Amino acid sequence: MKKTTYMFLAAAFAALVLLNSWDAQLSAQSMEVSEQAIATDRLGGDTNVSSVVRSYDNRYQGVKGDPLAFPAFYRGAVITTGGKTRILPMMNYEAYSHEIASMDIEGKMEYLPKGMIESFWLYDPVSRDTLFFKKFIPEGEELEFYGQILFEGERTFVKKYEKFVQKADYQGAYSAGKPYDEFKSKIKYFVLDAEGSMTYFKPNKKGIESVFSGKSAEVKTYLKKNKPDLKSQQGLAAVLAHLEGE
Repeated sequence: MKKTTYMFLAAAFAALVLLNSWDAQLSAQSMEVSEQAIATDRLGGDTNVSSVVRSYDNRYQGVKGDPLAFPAFYRGAVITTGGKTRILPMMNYEAYSHEIASMDIEGKMEYLPKGMIESFWLYDPVSRDTLFFKKFIPEGEELEFYGQILFEGERTFVKKYEKFVQKADYQGAYSAGKPYDEFKSKIKYFVLDAEGSMTYFKPNKKGIESVFSGKSAEVKTYLKKNKPDLKSQQGLAAVLAHLEGE
Protein backbone atom coordinates (compact mmCIF):
# COMPACT_ATOMS: atom_id res chain seq x y z
CA MET A 1 0.00 0.00 0.00
CA LYS A 2 1.53 3.30 -1.10
CA LYS A 3 1.40 6.49 0.88
CA THR A 4 -1.37 8.01 -1.23
CA THR A 5 -3.54 4.91 -0.80
CA TYR A 6 -2.94 4.80 2.94
CA MET A 7 -3.78 8.47 3.41
CA PHE A 8 -6.99 8.05 1.40
CA LEU A 9 -8.10 5.12 3.53
CA ALA A 10 -7.21 6.96 6.74
CA ALA A 11 -9.29 9.96 5.68
CA ALA A 12 -12.19 7.73 4.63
CA PHE A 13 -12.16 5.87 7.92
CA ALA A 14 -11.96 9.09 9.96
CA ALA A 15 -14.99 10.43 8.07
CA LEU A 16 -16.88 7.19 8.70
CA VAL A 17 -16.10 7.38 12.41
CA LEU A 18 -17.22 11.00 12.65
CA LEU A 19 -20.47 10.27 10.84
CA ASN A 20 -21.19 7.47 13.29
CA SER A 21 -19.54 9.06 16.30
CA TRP A 22 -20.66 8.80 19.88
CA ASP A 23 -18.90 8.70 23.23
CA ALA A 24 -16.94 5.50 22.66
CA GLN A 25 -14.29 5.92 25.32
CA LEU A 26 -14.31 3.53 28.26
CA SER A 27 -11.61 3.22 30.90
CA ALA A 28 -9.35 0.22 30.54
CA GLN A 29 -9.98 -0.50 34.21
CA SER A 30 -13.47 -1.77 33.25
CA MET A 31 -11.69 -5.07 32.56
CA GLU A 32 -11.78 -5.72 36.28
CA VAL A 33 -15.59 -6.06 36.31
CA SER A 34 -15.82 -8.02 33.04
CA GLU A 35 -14.00 -11.25 33.88
CA GLN A 36 -17.07 -13.43 33.23
CA ALA A 37 -18.15 -11.66 30.03
CA ILE A 38 -20.00 -13.89 27.54
CA ALA A 39 -18.83 -13.79 23.92
CA THR A 40 -21.70 -12.35 21.92
CA ASP A 41 -20.04 -10.35 19.18
CA ARG A 42 -19.49 -11.60 15.64
CA LEU A 43 -17.31 -10.34 12.84
CA GLY A 44 -20.14 -10.59 10.35
CA GLY A 45 -20.41 -12.43 7.08
CA ASP A 46 -21.79 -15.89 6.39
CA THR A 47 -19.62 -17.70 8.91
CA ASN A 48 -20.61 -17.81 12.57
CA VAL A 49 -17.39 -17.06 14.43
CA SER A 50 -18.87 -16.59 17.91
CA SER A 51 -17.46 -19.96 18.95
CA VAL A 52 -13.91 -18.71 18.42
CA VAL A 53 -14.37 -15.30 20.05
CA ARG A 54 -12.73 -15.67 23.45
CA SER A 55 -14.28 -14.09 26.53
CA TYR A 56 -12.09 -12.04 28.81
CA ASP A 57 -11.08 -14.25 31.75
CA ASN A 58 -9.23 -13.86 35.03
CA ARG A 59 -5.84 -15.09 33.87
CA TYR A 60 -4.27 -11.76 34.88
CA GLN A 61 -5.88 -11.64 38.30
CA GLY A 62 -3.39 -10.39 40.91
CA VAL A 63 -1.18 -8.61 38.37
CA LYS A 64 -1.02 -4.86 38.92
CA GLY A 65 -1.93 -2.70 35.95
CA ASP A 66 -3.41 -4.10 32.74
CA PRO A 67 -2.18 -5.57 29.45
CA LEU A 68 -3.85 -3.00 27.19
CA ALA A 69 -1.84 -0.67 24.98
CA PHE A 70 -4.17 2.32 25.35
CA PRO A 71 -5.75 3.87 28.46
CA ALA A 72 -9.26 3.85 26.98
CA PHE A 73 -11.40 1.88 24.54
CA TYR A 74 -11.88 3.74 21.24
CA ARG A 75 -14.12 3.44 18.23
CA GLY A 76 -12.53 1.44 15.44
CA ALA A 77 -12.89 -1.14 12.72
CA VAL A 78 -11.46 -4.53 11.87
CA ILE A 79 -10.71 -5.78 8.36
CA THR A 80 -11.07 -9.55 8.06
CA THR A 81 -8.87 -11.86 6.02
CA GLY A 82 -11.75 -12.00 3.55
CA GLY A 83 -11.62 -8.24 3.08
CA LYS A 84 -14.77 -7.35 5.02
CA THR A 85 -14.88 -4.32 7.31
CA ARG A 86 -16.71 -4.25 10.63
CA ILE A 87 -17.10 -1.07 12.70
CA LEU A 88 -16.82 -1.68 16.45
CA PRO A 89 -17.79 0.98 19.02
CA MET A 90 -15.16 0.08 21.62
CA MET A 91 -11.76 -1.41 20.83
CA ASN A 92 -8.31 -1.65 22.36
CA TYR A 93 -5.13 -3.58 21.67
CA GLU A 94 -4.04 -6.18 24.21
CA ALA A 95 -0.26 -5.89 23.89
CA TYR A 96 0.66 -8.85 26.12
CA SER A 97 -0.94 -11.66 24.09
CA HIS A 98 -1.26 -9.41 21.02
CA GLU A 99 -5.01 -9.67 20.58
CA ILE A 100 -7.77 -7.21 19.74
CA ALA A 101 -10.06 -6.50 22.67
CA SER A 102 -13.66 -5.45 22.02
CA MET A 103 -16.17 -4.22 24.60
CA ASP A 104 -19.89 -3.56 24.37
CA ILE A 105 -21.76 -0.73 26.11
CA GLU A 106 -22.63 -3.07 28.99
CA GLY A 107 -18.95 -3.58 29.81
CA LYS A 108 -18.68 -7.13 28.44
CA MET A 109 -15.25 -7.68 26.91
CA GLU A 110 -13.97 -10.32 24.55
CA TYR A 111 -10.93 -11.05 22.40
CA LEU A 112 -11.44 -11.31 18.65
CA PRO A 113 -9.84 -14.22 16.75
CA LYS A 114 -6.47 -13.22 15.30
CA GLY A 115 -6.75 -15.80 12.56
CA MET A 116 -9.68 -13.93 11.01
CA ILE A 117 -8.40 -10.36 11.26
CA GLU A 118 -5.82 -8.96 8.87
CA SER A 119 -5.72 -5.36 10.08
CA PHE A 120 -7.63 -2.81 12.12
CA TRP A 121 -8.13 0.91 12.76
CA LEU A 122 -8.46 2.88 15.98
CA TYR A 123 -9.69 6.47 16.20
CA ASP A 124 -8.40 8.43 19.20
CA PRO A 125 -10.89 11.29 19.78
CA VAL A 126 -8.47 13.09 22.12
CA SER A 127 -5.54 13.41 19.71
CA ARG A 128 -7.82 13.02 16.65
CA ASP A 129 -5.34 10.48 15.32
CA THR A 130 -6.45 7.59 13.13
CA LEU A 131 -4.16 4.64 13.88
CA PHE A 132 -3.79 1.79 11.40
CA PHE A 133 -2.47 -1.65 12.43
CA LYS A 134 -1.45 -4.63 10.31
CA LYS A 135 -0.64 -8.20 11.28
CA PHE A 136 3.01 -9.27 11.27
CA ILE A 137 4.54 -12.70 11.79
CA PRO A 138 8.23 -12.19 12.66
CA GLU A 139 10.66 -14.88 11.63
CA GLY A 140 12.05 -16.71 14.64
CA GLU A 141 9.44 -15.35 17.07
CA GLU A 142 6.53 -17.27 18.55
CA LEU A 143 3.78 -14.66 18.64
CA GLU A 144 2.33 -12.84 15.67
CA PHE A 145 1.35 -9.28 16.47
CA TYR A 146 -0.35 -6.18 15.07
CA GLY A 147 1.98 -3.26 14.45
CA GLN A 148 0.96 0.37 13.93
CA ILE A 149 1.96 1.65 10.49
CA LEU A 150 3.90 4.91 10.81
CA PHE A 151 4.72 5.17 7.13
CA GLU A 152 4.42 2.84 4.17
CA GLY A 153 6.31 3.35 0.91
CA GLU A 154 8.96 1.11 -0.64
CA ARG A 155 9.61 0.06 2.94
CA THR A 156 7.19 -0.14 5.88
CA PHE A 157 7.97 1.57 9.19
CA VAL A 158 6.15 0.08 12.16
CA LYS A 159 5.56 0.83 15.84
CA LYS A 160 5.17 -2.28 17.99
CA TYR A 161 3.37 -2.09 21.35
CA GLU A 162 4.40 -4.66 23.94
CA LYS A 163 3.44 -5.45 27.53
CA PHE A 164 5.43 -7.76 29.77
CA VAL A 165 5.05 -8.87 33.37
CA GLN A 166 7.70 -7.74 35.81
CA LYS A 167 7.70 -10.38 38.51
CA ALA A 168 7.41 -9.65 42.20
CA ASP A 169 10.68 -9.09 44.05
CA TYR A 170 10.55 -10.26 47.64
CA GLN A 171 13.61 -9.09 49.57
CA GLY A 172 14.33 -8.86 53.27
CA ALA A 173 12.26 -9.84 56.27
CA TYR A 174 9.63 -7.20 55.56
CA SER A 175 9.44 -7.61 51.76
CA ALA A 176 11.22 -4.34 51.09
CA GLY A 177 11.10 -5.11 47.38
CA LYS A 178 8.09 -5.04 45.06
CA PRO A 179 5.58 -7.59 46.47
CA TYR A 180 3.45 -7.96 43.34
CA ASP A 181 3.67 -8.81 39.64
CA GLU A 182 3.11 -5.79 37.42
CA PHE A 183 2.51 -5.10 33.73
CA LYS A 184 5.15 -2.91 32.13
CA SER A 185 5.11 -1.27 28.70
CA LYS A 186 7.69 -1.47 25.94
CA ILE A 187 7.65 0.17 22.51
CA LYS A 188 9.75 -1.10 19.61
CA TYR A 189 10.23 0.29 16.11
CA PHE A 190 11.22 -1.62 13.02
CA VAL A 191 11.45 -1.30 9.27
CA LEU A 192 10.30 -4.04 6.90
CA ASP A 193 11.86 -4.16 3.44
CA ALA A 194 10.38 -5.56 0.22
CA GLU A 195 11.94 -8.99 0.90
CA GLY A 196 10.29 -9.19 4.31
CA SER A 197 13.45 -8.59 6.32
CA MET A 198 12.71 -6.90 9.65
CA THR A 199 15.22 -4.49 11.22
CA TYR A 200 14.68 -2.90 14.62
CA PHE A 201 15.80 0.67 15.28
CA LYS A 202 15.55 3.30 18.00
CA PRO A 203 13.61 6.55 17.36
CA ASN A 204 16.65 8.79 17.71
CA LYS A 205 19.34 10.26 15.47
CA LYS A 206 21.59 7.20 15.63
CA GLY A 207 18.70 4.82 15.01
CA ILE A 208 17.42 6.77 12.01
CA GLU A 209 20.92 6.91 10.53
CA SER A 210 21.09 3.11 10.87
CA VAL A 211 18.05 2.56 8.61
CA PHE A 212 19.14 5.27 6.16
CA SER A 213 22.80 4.29 6.04
CA GLY A 214 23.29 5.81 2.61
CA LYS A 215 21.84 9.17 3.64
CA SER A 216 23.87 10.01 6.73
CA ALA A 217 24.56 13.60 5.64
CA GLU A 218 20.92 14.18 4.67
CA VAL A 219 19.73 12.79 8.01
CA LYS A 220 22.01 15.14 9.96
CA THR A 221 21.05 18.16 7.86
CA TYR A 222 17.31 17.48 8.10
CA LEU A 223 17.33 16.89 11.85
CA LYS A 224 19.47 19.95 12.52
CA LYS A 225 17.34 22.23 10.34
CA ASN A 226 13.86 21.02 11.31
CA LYS A 227 14.44 19.81 14.89
CA PRO A 228 11.52 17.32 14.77
CA ASP A 229 10.15 15.78 17.95
CA LEU A 230 11.22 12.17 17.44
CA LYS A 231 9.32 11.12 20.58
CA SER A 232 6.01 11.97 18.91
CA GLN A 233 4.41 9.70 16.32
CA GLN A 234 3.76 12.61 13.98
CA GLY A 235 7.31 13.94 14.21
CA LEU A 236 8.92 10.55 13.66
CA ALA A 237 6.57 9.65 10.79
CA ALA A 238 7.34 12.99 9.06
CA VAL A 239 11.09 12.31 9.23
CA LEU A 240 10.71 8.78 7.90
CA ALA A 241 8.48 9.92 5.03
CA HIS A 242 10.92 12.67 4.03
CA LEU A 243 14.01 10.47 4.12
CA GLU A 244 12.27 7.62 2.34
CA GLY A 245 11.75 10.04 -0.54
CA GLU A 246 7.96 10.31 -0.48
